[in-house]
Amino acid sequence: MNPRRHAGFTLIELLVVVAILSLLVALLLPALGQARAHGRAAVCASNLRQVYLGFHVYAGSYENSVPTQSIYARSWHWKLGATGAWGGAKNYDGIGFVSPFSPMTVRTYSVLECPGERGSSYLDGGTYFRRQRLGTSYNINWSINGYGDPLITYGIPRKVWDRGPDHPDWRGRLSDAGLVMDIDDARTGWTINHYTWNIDNFTDAWYYEIGLYAFRHPGGRANMLHWDGHVAGKQHYAETGVRVWQTLFSEYAVGPVATDSPP
Repeated sequence: MNPRRHAGFTLIELLVVVAILSLLVALLLPALGQARAHGRAAVCASNLRQVYLGFHVYAGSYENSVPTQSIYARSWHWKLGATGAWGGAKNYDGIGFVSPFSPMTVRTYSVLECPGERGSSYLDGGTYFRRQRLGTSYNINWSINGYGDPLITYGIPRKVWDRGPDHPDWRGRLSDAGLVMDIDDARTGWTINHYTWNIDNFTDAWYYEIGLYAFRHPGGRANMLHWDGHVAGKQHYAETGVRVWQTLFSEYAVGPVATDSPP
């Protein structure tokens, strides 16, 4: 043995160590990415449970009313936020838009942001939470209001919180009735945040692309808040053959429902 030889790694040994470390990193990174994705889905589900609290507080203040989709500050999510159920609003710092029809709101709430919303190419990579026309990562079931003039009948609350849907298919099935879910790709021109039957459309490429934006969580799932307050992941109809869309109400929110409707 040469007594002057210093202990240490040879070049080949160093290369072997680097190769092993690179392999370990390659194996671990996907797992870490999946863990982060599951974490974002869990935060999203927690947000939706807080959204449910907003519905509950609003109903307690306004005779069992459920606010519906509309434009800007008349829409369901800003009405829920105004109850104080989610704490104080913070200043809005997203993409701006000036409406000729309605006063512009400049408030937003952290619970309305799904951390899994990846951003839309139609918003130059921005999210709908950061789009001032919407200000939320979530959509409400269209049938709670139904068709109407967006400037007149949209936003009319229904006094149904205590009993839930009246459609024969869903009456009394509060744990099955979908209330709010991850937003689909509303694109730049849409201002009324609701989801419709087109969330299940996969035969039309345009609607299919729009709908897929909502199914952003691991396993191709979208988080759905149900009428009883629980949150569950839903896969696209094309994957399961089970429809996500549900018609919860047989009639539109017009006529007597509009009488003395809350703000």
